[in-house]
Amino acid sequence: LAAMQIEPNIRQPQAINWALHKRWVGINGMERAMLAAAISANGNQLNLPARVRALASEEALEEAVRWGLALRIARRLGAQSRRSLEVSRLVVEDTALVLKLAQSHAALCGQSTEKDIKLLAGRLGLGWRVDIVPDAELA
Repeated sequence: LAAMQIEPNIRQPQAINWALHKRWVGINGMERAMLAAAISANGNQLNLPARVRALASEEALEEAVRWGLALRIARRLGAQSRRSLEVSRLVVEDTALVLKLAQSHAALCGQSTEKDIKLLAGRLGLGWRVDIVPDAELA
């Protein structure tokens, strides 16, 4: 989230440097690369530099990108409000990634939300949809 306060054209390099070089305790190179990939995907930057790709397998980086895209949905859905997370669920049902959103907060879902869900669903090899549900269903 802090990266979102940085000027857009330097966000990814700054975030990657932070993930790779901060003095983390108990985190190895692969985990640093995964952190960098998740942070990059949270900012919708999906092309990772070679120095990140060299530290982790494609499978590990893909998992981290998926984490980052899921965080992006949560962050953007309701401007980081706790309530937006309480009235929404992101679930897999059969072959679809489904955002369930309480009827009282249906206005939170717009084109950008749908674009983010579609992107994550594609990375998961799933279809996608948004279900507006009664508030009580998510209580």
